[in-house]
Amino acid sequence: MLKVELLYAGAKFNIYQTVGTKADVLTVLSDLEQSNPSEHEKAVALLASVAQAGPPFNSQKSRKTSFDGLLELKPGGYRIPYFYHPNLSAVIVLTHMFKKCPPKEQTKELKYADNLRKQL
Repeated sequence: MLKVELLYAGAKFNIYQTVGTKADVLTVLSDLEQSNPSEHEKAVALLASVAQAGPPFNSQKSRKTSFDGLLELKPGGYRIPYFYHPNLSAVIVLTHMFKKCPPKEQTKELKYADNLRKQL
């Protein structure tokens, strides 16, 4: 069974991350804080904004994917697949976080995210 933990509590949404996945969001963010503070800042700002006001209506920051019910946040050079919790309102679940990559590899990452979504 897929495990999740609260990452951000906001005015509009509570954001959870999957736990024990190949690149959980908090781990990647911690690594980025040391290796690339600028990318870390972009990701944290976007996640905080989503918690407070919901996902942006800007395809440069958030967009639908080719997988039904799966979307992705786009902070800088990284991608964070997410979905709305099927049984709880105002809950977003982040599957994992990965560096922007070529389309073939991105499809594999999104398929992984979709499989996690289906587990919930």
